[in-house]
Amino acid sequence: EGYDWKRIQEIGAAVRNGSVRLVGIPLPLLKLAADISTLTGFLAGKEPMLTRCKIRELTHLDWSASNKSLSENINWFPKISLENALRSGLF
Repeated sequence: EGYDWKRIQEIGAAVRNGSVRLVGIPLPLLKLAADISTLTGFLAGKEPMLTRCKIRELTHLDWSASNKSLSENINWFPKISLENALRSGLF
């Protein structure tokens, strides 16, 4: 079971004890930002923060993945939820 944007919003609001707004950004604007980031990264000799590949990943309709098969095959289960990771400052 993954997290959709609405659930991430709810978890973020719970962690920060305040509201979190989802803001839709038009795809052409995201692509422009990625192109600027890529060019800036190239000029600075650093990896860009945002790329067109990352845009495709973030805008995919279902970017969650199930670990059910992995858990069944090797008896591995996640121990830290997204909410606990955010509360603990793990990323």
